[in-house]
Amino acid sequence: MGKQLGSNATVEVSTDGGVTFTKAFRVKKASFTPKNNLIDATDNDSNGWKEQLYGDSHADLSFTCNYDPTDSGQAAVINAKITKTTILLRYRPRGTGASLPQIFGLAQMEETMYDSEHEKTQELVCTGKSTAAWTENLQ
Repeated sequence: MGKQLGSNATVEVSTDGGVTFTKAFRVKKASFTPKNNLIDATDNDSNGWKEQLYGDSHADLSFTCNYDPTDSGQAAVINAKITKTTILLRYRPRGTGASLPQIFGLAQMEETMYDSEHEKTQELVCTGKSTAAWTENLQ
């Protein structure tokens, strides 16, 4: 059986400014979504066309894990939400290894939600909102 696309993705959290990162284990899916707010610049000279300019930029890093109360990475994310602490998140969409991409940045946890579709498993669904520009580079 071949590899499932995205199955190697990792999410890591740092509470000390990036000196050490702790992996959030049991990640099932993850996504990084950069966004731009658009500002309406339409005026009487727009000839009936809507005109827009780029405004503020921000990004979301969302991920879903099988919840594990002993996972220190998951605990750090939950604690950041509870204490309203800014943390550093690192997302590696294709896993770890030389020359693979990674994206990291400061974030505040907008959402941490427990979801239980099945009686015996519980998911932890998280969304971190950027507080500054995110950086993308190679590992």
